[in-house]
Amino acid sequence: MNNTGIHHISSLVGNIHQTYHFYHHILGLKLTLKTVNQEDSSMYHLFLGDDEGRFGTEFTIFDMPNHPSHRSGSNRLERTVFLVKDFAALEFW
Repeated sequence: MNNTGIHHISSLVGNIHQTYHFYHHILGLKLTLKTVNQEDSSMYHLFLGDDEGRFGTEFTIFDMPNHPSHRSGSNRLERTVFLVKDFAALEFW
């Protein structure tokens, strides 16, 4: 396999509206695609990324209202870290 990087990261979220608000309105990611899960059309699947939806910038969220807020185990991400332009971009936080 010739891997050239990560295309996107996906996350299951309990409240897609709050999650979208955070990533779009607070962090400034752009909504690049709004669709539904191919296996369950009742579940929204949102794609957020940079202004152009470039390879490696996509972060996707699946709407799972009954998903537990925390589940211990090895099949989960502990944190997501974003690269920013410079230190001044962090002053907001």
